[in-house]
Parts: sequence; C-alpha cells; structure tokens
Amino acid sequence: MEENYKHSITLEEVSCEIGFSVYYFTKFFKKNTGKTFITFLNEYRIEQAKWILLNNDITVAELVEDVGFGSVKTFYKIFKQKMGLSPTEFKNIYKSLQKKLQQYMRIIRQE
Repeated sequence: MEENYKHSITLEEVSCEIGFSVYYFTKFFKKNTGKTFITFLNEYRIEQAKWILLNNDITVAELVEDVGFGSVKTFYKIFKQKMGLSPTEFKNIYKSLQKKLQQYMRIIRQE
C-alpha cells in the first residue's frame, strides 16, 4: 500500500496479487482492520494528502494526482467527510495556527 497508493488500485487486483478471492479478501481485510479495503486506502491517501498539503506549495489538482484519487471532486468529498473541512480550509487553518505559534514562541524567547 505504501508504495502503490498513488496508483489506481482495485480490490480485484489486490485479491489476485495475494492469491485470495475477492470475497475472502474482503472478509479477511475487514476482520483484521475493522475497515473495508477502499475505506482503508482512502484514509491512507488522505493522510498522505494532509502531509503534502502542509509541507509543499502545490495545488489541490496536482495533489489529487499525487495521492491516487481519480478526480478533484472525489478527493474533496472524501477529504471533507474525513476532516470536516475542505483541503483549502484545512491548509489555511493549519498555516494560521502555525503562524500564531511562531509569534508566541518569539514572545516567550524575548522574556
């Protein structure tokens, strides 16, 4: 997953790769992770997207391709479901908090 999350990954391909039927892999994966394969994959992609958003000057459209989502619309929908904010709102809030923290750190150092 860590190496291939950027690519289109289907349940069928993963099942075939490890030698399980789709049915068995679906049950096995959910039993061991508590999540469906697609939910797990999307959550992993969102975590990667958050890191990239906060550490790079990249557009959301570029980011979507980098983390393996098929479309900007799908990415926005899943990101907002998971985070409660759009990717842009998330980045802006984080940057604002980061700026405030830096200001406070300067004040503390001066005392």
